[in-house]
Amino acid sequence: FEKDFLAFLAFKNFADYFNNETKPNQISTCEELLSNTERFILLFRKRLEDKGGWKDMWVLGTGKKDKPRKEAVFGRIFGGMGEAYFDQVKNVLFDYEVGTGTGFVDFRVSLPPCKINIELKWLYRTNPTGTPPLKAYLHGIKRQLPKYITINEAHYGIYITGQHFNEPANLKNKGAKNHSARVAEIKKEIPEIEKDIKSKVPEFKKLLYENIDLSPKLSPSKI
Repeated sequence: FEKDFLAFLAFKNFADYFNNETKPNQISTCEELLSNTERFILLFRKRLEDKGGWKDMWVLGTGKKDKPRKEAVFGRIFGGMGEAYFDQVKNVLFDYEVGTGTGFVDFRVSLPPCKINIELKWLYRTNPTGTPPLKAYLHGIKRQLPKYITINEAHYGIYITGQHFNEPANLKNKGAKNHSARVAEIKKEIPEIEKDIKSKVPEFKKLLYENIDLSPKLSPSKI
């Protein structure tokens, strides 16, 4: 556990992470719950994109080609940071791996009766999932999260992808990997998915999507 590559100790390691952040002691409306959840996701994004946290999402320096870590690492760090952020908000519950009867939604932020379901997925995952099969990064937003929202009768749903590959294509780098087209593909699906959820869950308000850039970053001295 000295290096904790798989983030098993995330809940301990991030316990004091937000001590200097201004957080509400109490939240009273569904809109405030969403606003503070979005604020937390923004801080999570900043750590991964701007403060070197992207390194936790890669197997680096092994002498082999760098590769993404297991998706569970993404979830454990999100969970550890989420628990630390919402711990001091007295009337808000931050739960993870919440059973729905037909599976487990990754995270739920709730202020009874308001509920926000959150699902995380690696953007590079294309393994066929479901019947008929869909690429995993699409399955999460088209079937998995909507099903959990419907069962939980949630008010909001948030789909978060982690993008490892964002290489610019050029003459010197013809084999560049860039999954940005998948982000656009997901965004295109959102309105129709949201409409379908609203037809099944009258209380549902909005489906949101966030993509976090986990591609390797140069240090400021090398830019």
